[in-house]
Amino acid sequence: MKKNSSYFIVMLLSAISLTSCLDGGGNVSSYAGLGVIDIGSKSFVTVLKTTGGEIYTPEISSMVSKGDLRIGDCLCLYYKVDFDLAENSNSVVATNGYYTASLNGYQKFDKNYLNYSFTDTTGLQMNEVAVSNPFYTDYGGINGFYSRYMYITHVVSQPEDLTLSWDLSYDSETMMPTEVDGKRYYDLFVRATKTNESSKTTNVTFPYYIAYDMRDYLSTAAALEKEALGGSYNTMSTFTIRINYASAINGDVITWSSKEWSPYISLFLSDGK
Repeated sequence: MKKNSSYFIVMLLSAISLTSCLDGGGNVSSYAGLGVIDIGSKSFVTVLKTTGGEIYTPEISSMVSKGDLRIGDCLCLYYKVDFDLAENSNSVVATNGYYTASLNGYQKFDKNYLNYSFTDTTGLQMNEVAVSNPFYTDYGGINGFYSRYMYITHVVSQPEDLTLSWDLSYDSETMMPTEVDGKRYYDLFVRATKTNESSKTTNVTFPYYIAYDMRDYLSTAAALEKEALGGSYNTMSTFTIRINYASAINGDVITWSSKEWSPYISLFLSDGK
């Protein structure tokens, strides 16, 4: 039985940083992808909807039934697909609208919103802490975009029992990009503040998994970039999001650093062009 290769080519080329590997032997592959738990478009069973299509795993369905996960949760899903199974034949997949997979693991991302009230970057916020990296890739931290959400893995050096609140904001009054040496940047600012006090004295590298609702912002930025490019725009054109973060705090002085993300413009245009 053959794989439906076109489906997974789409998945590999999508902007959700999908990864895969052959498991060796048989017709089995392992994947990782970002998506939202939802009801299947054809099957009406619980699936994970991704840019590449719908994935059904009995384990995720069971966790939703038990209340451990909910419809609408954002996940990074690690899974294995056996293409020799009858339920993964081309005809059954076409009927069901999904591939059946076995779960290797998952990471839930907490939902958050983009703050349209720009935070003051000149001063320290109350209980603010430094961020080690706002776009981390270890700990299974796949960063990318699906549906309305930009998935980001933030990392902080902190005691394990400390809890942080996250704020991602931009200056909604300007929205126009910052230009440096001919390159245009759309600036976002991420801040982290303590919501409790820790009883521990040892810091660890601690990841926070956040899915920010970014569709409106990214659609506006993409449209502005398409207009700026004019006749030179094509489907491979990208634009650059620059995430600024407080990488060090010394007294009341903040050191700002930044990370860049350059997705395809066409990913966020309603006409897909």
